[in-house]
Amino acid sequence: MVSSSSTPRLQRALQPQAESEAEMEREVETLEMKDKAKPLRSVRTLCDHSGTGAELSFQKGEELVILGGVDQDWIRCRQGDKEGLVPIGYASLIM
Repeated sequence: MVSSSSTPRLQRALQPQAESEAEMEREVETLEMKDKAKPLRSVRTLCDHSGTGAELSFQKGEELVILGGVDQDWIRCRQGDKEGLVPIGYASLIM
């Protein structure tokens, strides 16, 4: 004969395992998301620009891949095999 007090003990014993399995699944999903490459964002240039130093030179209408933000006035972009700075006001985000 099984007493009613044994059932709650069994459930309590299973809950931590179920919680740890759910946590492990979340961790696996998080790790899988880290392995996936982020989608690349691009900008379209709004005018011609002759860059100096670390700046990129480009013509109006070119598409540049955004590598990251530098500050409120500049973004780092890739143009073919070149990387450099682009004035943020000279480009428009492609959605």
